[in-house]
Amino acid sequence: MNQATTWMHPSAQRRNMSCFNLVVLLTLSSALVSAQEIAPLTDAGNAADQDQEVIEIVGSVADKQRRPIVNADIIYPYAFDRYYAFDRYSTRTISASAVSNEKGEFVLRVHNSPLVDGKVAYAESLVWAYSKGYCLEAARVVTDSGAVKPAPIHIELLPETDTTLVIVNPDGQPMQDVLVEPMNYKTSSAFSLIPSDTKDQLAQRTDAQGRVNLPALSRDRLFSVWVTSEDYGIQSQQFTLSKDEPAERNIQLRPVGRIQGTIPKHELQWTLKVKLWFTSNEFMKVGQARPPWPTEGIAKASVDAFGRIRVPRIAEGQVQIDALVDDSLSVRPTLPDRIEVKAGELTEFKMPMQELIKIHGSLIPEDNQSPLSGIKIHVYYGEFRQGTDVTTDEDGRFTALVVPGAVRFQPMNLHSTKYLQLGQPKSIVVSATDNKVPPIEVVLAEPRDGKVINRLGVPVANANVSAYYGNWLCSSATSNRDGQFSLPKMPASIASDQATYRVHLDTGVTFNSAKVSIESASPLVLKIGL
Repeated sequence: MNQATTWMHPSAQRRNMSCFNLVVLLTLSSALVSAQEIAPLTDAGNAADQDQEVIEIVGSVADKQRRPIVNADIIYPYAFDRYYAFDRYSTRTISASAVSNEKGEFVLRVHNSPLVDGKVAYAESLVWAYSKGYCLEAARVVTDSGAVKPAPIHIELLPETDTTLVIVNPDGQPMQDVLVEPMNYKTSSAFSLIPSDTKDQLAQRTDAQGRVNLPALSRDRLFSVWVTSEDYGIQSQQFTLSKDEPAERNIQLRPVGRIQGTIPKHELQWTLKVKLWFTSNEFMKVGQARPPWPTEGIAKASVDAFGRIRVPRIAEGQVQIDALVDDSLSVRPTLPDRIEVKAGELTEFKMPMQELIKIHGSLIPEDNQSPLSGIKIHVYYGEFRQGTDVTTDEDGRFTALVVPGAVRFQPMNLHSTKYLQLGQPKSIVVSATDNKVPPIEVVLAEPRDGKVINRLGVPVANANVSAYYGNWLCSSATSNRDGQFSLPKMPASIASDQATYRVHLDTGVTFNSAKVSIESASPLVLKIGL
């Protein structure tokens, strides 16, 4: 995955990788790693405080009949630090907000190069709009190549829907006063994380029948919700996206167990600077079909002064653990690959700490031209999503602190260059005595034009085309009404027929590489089975 701007929860990634790869997702693919927990920062139009250039985004919001919508809430969470996906409630974000005027128009003031905690932030591209009586909607911020000021945005809000959820316990009994929060919503970009302020505005508690009405959320676009109850903790529910889904759907919570972890006593000096995130998935049976999806358990925990980690309730199943660690620490936790939790039982684990070692690397362009400086690289190490971010210096070199063992590297902002990483990052084993790693190689990229047709040769409009080399996403684009598209960055050394392609239609139909035939390599013509 090359670019990253939107998040899908880990289990959703595993269960829905075809869709996830299409959006890449946009996805803070990397960034759930060590950092300080810092207080939220919501907009603010505090551009002057940061002494940064400010740009204006202008737009309008209207209904389907093009009538202006007055007093619509507009929010643009346009920058966030790399821990936003890990714990969106306790990390810093920068957002701009506005309210539409009598003409339905709005203006957003944003920083051109926002900083979070003194560092360049990750960028988001979606402006969200909501008004009572309508469905939530989002539109992309688009800047033409070479331009600074984004193009005007128009957001069309559709009438509210009859989306209803009923929350029941493991025995099928309705649950009252349970908090239901919408989390991920299908947009033109991806399955995007709903901004916190909007989420809080749309969240509801169940009535005596366990029911909540969510009229602002279309059932063919609401991808996931969080359900929080005193007895069953937080459980996330993923939905099948279809207009054919019933207006009222049940969410059955799963039984819960407990987790307790410990850090060795001689390492207690590190304990208060470690925070953990737990996710649990249902035990899968051989031949078990999905969807419908079961809920996923979610829990957060800190390490207390005695080195104990306590999770009083989390849905039973296989549990994955993430760690959020203070950047100042010279150690990182050794996380178990996964643990199992059973209903009504206590699961225990140990979490020793490992000393970090320093490694040295470089980023070398294929054509051996000038070194690539200022490239942010995510360095993966340890288990699951452990890692760190580093930036190349003027010589294209970098230094990173990692735990001994397998590491791999992913450049995060090559989009601003003429280069592309070819293929999935390879793992390299490092130790304290062997801390120099081979150069990261990137290749020249070029735009590649193409066309999508159906089996009758008719052009297919609004098709999302994704190009892969191996299982590595190189580029994606959307076809126009004539079926034509332009992939912005493809490896110059790779012919069109050496790549594989996936085509996703707005109707929810996805054609993977086995169902997309290359009718012509030059010019590139893709045929799908419609």
